[in-house]
Amino acid sequence: MIYDLRELEKEERDYTADGGDLIFNFCRYANFPGMEDTYAYLETDDGNQRLTSNAVVPQERTASEEKQLTTKQISNELCEDDKYYSFETTFVCNENISGQGNARILSYDTSGCNVKVTVAHEAACPIEYMQF
Repeated sequence: MIYDLRELEKEERDYTADGGDLIFNFCRYANFPGMEDTYAYLETDDGNQRLTSNAVVPQERTASEEKQLTTKQISNELCEDDKYYSFETTFVCNENISGQGNARILSYDTSGCNVKVTVAHEAACPIEYMQF
């Protein structure tokens, strides 16, 4: 399956969750002074943690039959022992949610090294190509 997630990019501000402590964006780096080259970061009592590296393409991608795509971007910053911070996003197809940067956050979990977010949007629906 092929996806075009560019419509998920927020152009003015970033997405926020967890009372504003989780900040992220798609297709461009999150905008926070001193946190360049990351798509997501988490504000913690110990400071701000980069949740991704500067890699454009996620290190892991999985598509399911339920019209869901899950990606995982891994940071270069150590979380604990041999685990690195990471940002896992599940994109849920919802044709009723559209518009640039208008994804709806369905759920999130910031409790561990692998921070998870689930969002819904029309852009999360697979693109179907005509057969020639």
